[in-house]
Amino acid sequence: MRKWRSFYRRNFLIDRRVHLLSPHVISNPVHFIACQEFFRVSRNRVLHISFSISATFVLLTTAASFCLGSPGADELLKRKGFVWKSTVTQHFRLHFEPETLAETRIEDLKRWQVQAFAKNLQLLKAAEYSFQTDIFIVSSRERMKRLTGDETNGVAFPSTKVICFVFNEKINASGSHELMHVMARNVWDGKPKAWIGEGIAVYADDIWGGYQLHDLNKHLLLEKKLVPLEKLIEDFGDYSDLITYPQAGSFVKYLYEQYGIDKIKDVWKHGSAKDLKQVLGKDVQTLEKEWHGSLMKADATKVKYRVSPER
Repeated sequence: MRKWRSFYRRNFLIDRRVHLLSPHVISNPVHFIACQEFFRVSRNRVLHISFSISATFVLLTTAASFCLGSPGADELLKRKGFVWKSTVTQHFRLHFEPETLAETRIEDLKRWQVQAFAKNLQLLKAAEYSFQTDIFIVSSRERMKRLTGDETNGVAFPSTKVICFVFNEKINASGSHELMHVMARNVWDGKPKAWIGEGIAVYADDIWGGYQLHDLNKHLLLEKKLVPLEKLIEDFGDYSDLITYPQAGSFVKYLYEQYGIDKIKDVWKHGSAKDLKQVLGKDVQTLEKEWHGSLMKADATKVKYRVSPER
C-alpha cells in the first residue's frame, strides 16, 4: 500500500502534507472485487449483464477521472453542495464560499496571493507568466474533502491551473506553496520527481511549521531524523511528509543557492540520484555531506519539532 501511495503521488496529484484521496473506486480494491463477483453471478442474465456493463463503465470513468487528478475550474464550480462567490485579479480567479472567513478577508487573500505570485516568478526567473490560475478557498478540511476527495490543507492541479486551499481561524494554507506547483509545471519542461517538485514548492514559502527551513533541518539532522538523501530522492513517498517535505525544501534551497537556477531546471528534468552526478558533477553522498555541513551554520536552538521519519 505504501508503494502504491508513492506511485500515485508521483504520477497523478500534487498533494500537500497529508492524506491521499480515499473515497474513490480506484483506491479501494474491494470495489473491484465486488464488481468481479457481480459479473460472475450475472454473466448468464442479459439484463444483469447489461446493467453490470453500464455500472462498470461508470466505475471506470470515475476511476479514470480520479487517476487524472486534474479537475478543471468549471467542474469544481459545479460541484454539488457548493455555492461560490468570485473575484478576479490580473493572474487569478478566486472562488470562495459566502459567509466564511475567506469572504471577510478576501482582500487580504488577494494581496497575499499577488505577493506569492511575484515571489514565485522571481524564484523561477521567469520573464512572464501569462496563465490565469483558479483558486478555490474552503473553510475546512472536511469541505476540502467534499470538493476534491482529499482531506488536506491544500492541493494543486497544474495541468488545469487550479489550486485549492483551506482558510479558517486555525489553518491558513494560502501563499506560495500550491501556487508554485502550478507555476513551475507550466513554466518549466519535464515531469519532475516528487522530491524536487515538493522541494521547490516548500522552498517558495521558505518556512515549515513556523521555522526557517535550514534551522529546522539542522534540528532534524542533530536528532538523526533526516531521511538518507538517496532514499529521499528515489522513495520520497515512503516516509513521513513531516520529514520529507521540509527536508526536500532545505536541500533544494541549498542547491539553488550553490548552483543557481539553470542547474535547478536541469535537476527538475533529470532528478534521479544517478542523474545528479551528471548534472551537478557530484554524487549523492558528496552532495549530502556538503549540504549537512552547510546546515551546521543554521540556528536550531529554538526548534521544537518531534516526529518519526517513518510512516
